[in-house]
Amino acid sequence: MTRLSFLFVCTENICRSPLAEAMLRHALKREGLHRRVRVGSAGTVVSVPRQRADPRAVAVAERFGVRMKPGRSRKLKPADFARFDYILLMDRGHYRDSLSLCPPEFRHRMALVMDYAPGFEGDEIPDPYFGSEEGFEVVFTLLDVAVEGIVAAVLEGRL
Repeated sequence: MTRLSFLFVCTENICRSPLAEAMLRHALKREGLHRRVRVGSAGTVVSVPRQRADPRAVAVAERFGVRMKPGRSRKLKPADFARFDYILLMDRGHYRDSLSLCPPEFRHRMALVMDYAPGFEGDEIPDPYFGSEEGFEVVFTLLDVAVEGIVAAVLEGRL
């Protein structure tokens, strides 16, 4: 089986993308796929490089049994488009911002993360940063649907 790689992208790489990274790692481990899939995260802006994940994201993840590794924020780089098979963006703004960095031959690797949420209406993960912890719970719920769709696609050999 081919080794796959996924990169989740949000704005600052402290809320949505590290949460998605942790959730996919957790789901892959549950299915015994963690050794054949590499997962990472990055941000389109990252005004404070090497910042830890938002404590609210960590708290929500832990409440649902998902452990977030103590990673640090980093900015999306043009090289990421060659290094990762799938670049999964949280919203249309991230998609537009990433197009300018992405070499044309790798644009087919870009998608909105909610493209993997079967039967879900809506294509964006809202930014919870300026809200309460409830916003992070909403993000977790949305990402959970997308992550399960990704895992199912990997298990079925569609990715």
